[in-house]
Amino acid sequence: MGGRMENKSRELYIPVNTLDAEDYISGIRNREVAIIAMALVGATVLGIAMAALMNVISAVMAAASTLAIVIMVIRRDMCNENLIKKLRIVLAFIRRKKDMSTSILTFMRVRKQREENHGCCR
Repeated sequence: MGGRMENKSRELYIPVNTLDAEDYISGIRNREVAIIAMALVGATVLGIAMAALMNVISAVMAAASTLAIVIMVIRRDMCNENLIKKLRIVLAFIRRKKDMSTSILTFMRVRKQREENHGCCR
């Protein structure tokens, strides 16, 4: 068509922090709200029971601490992982590392036996 080709280069756009669902508060969605609601009910029952058996201040502190711990454990970070998922990742890494060291030791043992039997490592 007679027009010259324009050499336009565009920078690569990489979206950062794109979410697959809308957060109510950063790191808290429907599932987390439901867990917090259950923790609130449990903390209220705990507070009432402790207030009847002990003093009110310790009951309020226990209920507030329970609720705060639940929120800290279930709230997701920028990588969409909560504390429980991070602990699972660490435990899986430790297990793999242990399995890997066992495999290396087994390989070294087999290699040593082959060297002793054949005089080489084939």
